[in-house]
Amino acid sequence: MKAMFIHHSAEWLEGEFEAPQKLRDQEYLTVYRVARDPVSGRVGMSTRGHTGIWDSSGALLWDNDHGADLCWINGGKELLSLEVTFGRCRQQKGIRHELKRLDAQSFRPVETMEICVPTGPVCYLVPGPDRKRYLVTWYDQTPWGYVMVDAPSLTQLPLLLSHKPTSTTVPAFSPDGASIVACHKYRSGWWNDEVDDYWDYPSPGGQRRIGTITVQDSLTGATSEHQVFVDLPAGWTPDRPDWDEWDTIDGPEFVSETQFRIWLPDDSAELLTLPLPERVEIQRPINNYRKWLY
Repeated sequence: MKAMFIHHSAEWLEGEFEAPQKLRDQEYLTVYRVARDPVSGRVGMSTRGHTGIWDSSGALLWDNDHGADLCWINGGKELLSLEVTFGRCRQQKGIRHELKRLDAQSFRPVETMEICVPTGPVCYLVPGPDRKRYLVTWYDQTPWGYVMVDAPSLTQLPLLLSHKPTSTTVPAFSPDGASIVACHKYRSGWWNDEVDDYWDYPSPGGQRRIGTITVQDSLTGATSEHQVFVDLPAGWTPDRPDWDEWDTIDGPEFVSETQFRIWLPDDSAELLTLPLPERVEIQRPINNYRKWLY
């Protein structure tokens, strides 16, 4: 089966992959995270509510229908597996999920910890540059956020973030680990002032807010918010205004110690530099179309 990787855009992954039994009726695998082990050539992938490990030929070695995300650790000898459980937290208030350390050959759990989040399922497991601290993201219908865990001790740390509205993007540590940057959408139909049937109305033009970027100090938790604006001509409207892809900014992807890339709603890339101004204004036009692969 072919696999399509969904991130700021969409792309077909090279090769064919054996489908897990519960996903065999799908036309292709829809993949949201890809984690490759450079030593063995094995690849871990996650779909919504499912994770799996495939060998270099595409054969399925292990699958987990409670999986959210996974990462290779200890030179590919072990895995961190983030799993959705929806239990009651034992050590603090919140919804209980699990982070497991697995043997990468047998896939048996070596150690398990509870992850407590305010609400909803967990989604992404984001490694810090030292591979010791990880972010675990969670989401619900309106809020979205993350908590932090220490991988060597498998303990949850005090740092966290909660933000509205829900985000589907993946936050990132800066290369020095000092900052955590996350992109958040503003609202559907951001190009006009309509609340209902926004897809039927073009933009009046001018500065339009497309989203917010948060920057959090990874040690103190101090957080700043930076609204992102684009300048539109009157009459501007996207090619598929009712599609969710027009609602969001994606990223970040760090390219240096202080610079990172985001993707605007038209899927064009923009390079930003820390520290950010309070108001981030994109000084160029954006397209009213995307390159669609569906």
